[in-house]
Amino acid sequence: MTDVDQLARTNRDAEPVVEAERFVLGALMVEIDRNPGADALSPGDFYMPRHGRILAAIREGLAADEPVDPIAVGDRLSAAGDLQRCGGLAYLHECTAVALGNAGTVAYHAGIITAAARRRQRQQLLARAAQLVDDDEQWAQHGPELLGRLRDEQRTEQQGPRPSWRPVDIGPVLEGTYEPPRPAVGRRDDGPGLFYPGRMHTISSESEAGKTWLALHAVRAELESGNGVVYLDFEDDEGGVVGRLLAMQVKPQLLRDRFAYIKPDDAIGSLGNREDLAQVLGDLRPTLAVLDGVTEAMSLHGLEMKDNTDIAAFGKLLPRWLADRGPATVALDHVTKSAEGRGRYAIGGVHKLNGLNGAAYVLENRRPFGVGLTGRSSVYITKDRPAQLRRHALPGREGMFWFGDLVITSHEQEFVEVSLTPPASNPETGQRPTTVMTKVSRILAENPGGLSKNAIEQMAGGKATVVRTALELLVNDGFVLQRKVGAAIVHSHIRPFTIEALEEPRG
Repeated sequence: MTDVDQLARTNRDAEPVVEAERFVLGALMVEIDRNPGADALSPGDFYMPRHGRILAAIREGLAADEPVDPIAVGDRLSAAGDLQRCGGLAYLHECTAVALGNAGTVAYHAGIITAAARRRQRQQLLARAAQLVDDDEQWAQHGPELLGRLRDEQRTEQQGPRPSWRPVDIGPVLEGTYEPPRPAVGRRDDGPGLFYPGRMHTISSESEAGKTWLALHAVRAELESGNGVVYLDFEDDEGGVVGRLLAMQVKPQLLRDRFAYIKPDDAIGSLGNREDLAQVLGDLRPTLAVLDGVTEAMSLHGLEMKDNTDIAAFGKLLPRWLADRGPATVALDHVTKSAEGRGRYAIGGVHKLNGLNGAAYVLENRRPFGVGLTGRSSVYITKDRPAQLRRHALPGREGMFWFGDLVITSHEQEFVEVSLTPPASNPETGQRPTTVMTKVSRILAENPGGLSKNAIEQMAGGKATVVRTALELLVNDGFVLQRKVGAAIVHSHIRPFTIEALEEPRG
């Protein structure tokens, strides 16, 4: 009789859980239905400790693109000194026999494992609370934490993945109480948020157009609101990212308490990596998770950025996995190098845009960023699945909507002002002062040496606020160049403004 049999005899409630664990491990080792349902499991979810060690060994083999049959897994366990503690090679073959000899899928049996793990967690928390309930001093010290963890467990179950083939409750929609998703993460300077909690987003741009700065602008907003942030960096290092946040005057204590910077150098499926990330999410409960460097992240996982199937697989592997746990997930990506064929898409497959359930932004640089300079990039919405962001934007070319401008003023290496300003005309009507824009464009064409803003306002006449709006729009749309000459800001003509020219794509 094996110790598993003995366990089943002494604890009948554990028997279906143990068999589910054996099924999952066996299915993974014979590559039956390998991925669906198993990704979210961690070794700590298993009732039998030996099963957790076997899962870790399988994950290590998958991450290294090595075989995960019982012999290969046995060799890996043996090298770690764990093979005998896990029942030996014979036990690994028993697990594969369970998978081959029973019906069901990995997803079904993984659900049994997850539910049992949550029950055990609740039981442990309740048992600990029962020990403290009669001791006022101990309860005052530890009781609130235990209650908070119990609430977190309830929230996790409520937010956990819904079996997708069961009917969705449409009652709130029929009753008029349904609340659509709201962009509550990050914020523009005048208040509107940028990202939807629990959904996937992208920010795309050419190099040095400010996509990382835009993400960090949202990071600062969340930290200063008392929320946590996780930053997964596949491109830079902690000096670059944390250094920028410090230059933005984010308080060091906020970064120590609420900011988790992670720089992966191996795949999420490698031994213990997903569990480590899950622990960070559980401890910090972030409202925002940033993935900086999608192309590099996909390469790290052996996936091809131009393959729609690989892109979908990566989305499920990391961005969707993160978003399903609550935070708004924002992936930073590069746009295609061809300005004419770029439109709304980033490098790689169309699925990068089609697979989003939040919003996608594209940045177009207007004035270069640099130390001692004031740079500007316009921020456009290219996709808004919940349709709550476009109301705060203006219609633009090629179906995009102008959400605002990212303005970065670098006073010195250690002090940077970053703002996200709204579009420079009425977002309710989308109307542009095209008559005044035409007039300002003509004035600048007749003064090739350039003019200051005050000079333009005097020469154009009319309301100064309308002239300033017209000038700002001409700069943002690439008709006027704004540059610093000494202490003055000078505006120069680039190309004539017409309605037709506004609709033409720029090279």
